[in-house]
Amino acid sequence: MWAAHIVYAGAIVFDAEVTHAGLANHRCAEGNVDLGTDPSRKDLYMENFLTEFAPETLLDWLGAFAARGTHTPRWFWKQAGYVGATGGTIAHLHGGIEWFTHGCM
Repeated sequence: MWAAHIVYAGAIVFDAEVTHAGLANHRCAEGNVDLGTDPSRKDLYMENFLTEFAPETLLDWLGAFAARGTHTPRWFWKQAGYVGATGGTIAHLHGGIEWFTHGCM
């Protein structure tokens, strides 16, 4: 579970850095309406880590812990810790790659 969340954190860093570089070129605007069209690097990291990564990691851990404590099948609680990390990794890799495919870099 922790390895998946490390990959998730790496995807957030990739997305934030590519976004910041694309914004520095003034070729494109940020697509996340919560951040506005020209967020700072600090805004990108604060939004992604505090409002997304931390709660999802906590929920994944609690879900896996709770499932393990209720004697659910091992295959279920082993996978419960990957739910948020998998979705978040896919979303941030997709977001970062879009900066390249739309010619923003």
